[in-house]
Amino acid sequence: FDHAAVERRFSVEPIDRPPTLAIDRVFSVKGRGAVVTGTLRGGPLTERSELRLVPGDRTVRIREIQVHGSRVEDVAGGGRTALGLGRIETGELHRGMVLTADPTVVATDRLLAAFEAAIPDRTRGRMHAATAAVDADIGRSGRDAITLSDGRPAGIVRLATPAALRPGDRFVLRR
Repeated sequence: FDHAAVERRFSVEPIDRPPTLAIDRVFSVKGRGAVVTGTLRGGPLTERSELRLVPGDRTVRIREIQVHGSRVEDVAGGGRTALGLGRIETGELHRGMVLTADPTVVATDRLLAAFEAAIPDRTRGRMHAATAAVDADIGRSGRDAITLSDGRPAGIVRLATPAALRPGDRFVLRR
């Protein structure tokens, strides 16, 4: 078992990346409004900060930050985080959305992907990235036929609904 390889692959991302929180839970607290929880990557994040909601390209303001049940004024570096939000209703939020200050995070329904294993053309499956899970079709023939310079197979992944991703993000395809 190669512990060094595991640490390199699953290490926490550096703080110099803009804050990004993949939403895994949404609920309302009486008198406080919409609350989301998720794992924060990057930072720093402070109360009164504004973040983009992707998909949706809407701006929301952070009213309150909690880490492990305690209110904090700011958080950096990542970890489980709860955010009380202003300017939005709980019905407009759902699991799989992302709150971010990173301009490279975009909503997309098509991905150019390099695969670690051979995947047949027109395979249907489910794409999992952060907290999003979206039905997907994989194209590997005709206009979608792509082979990378290092010989790895590649193709176009078409998503049923847009997901929030940035270039280089890893994802999992399941049949």
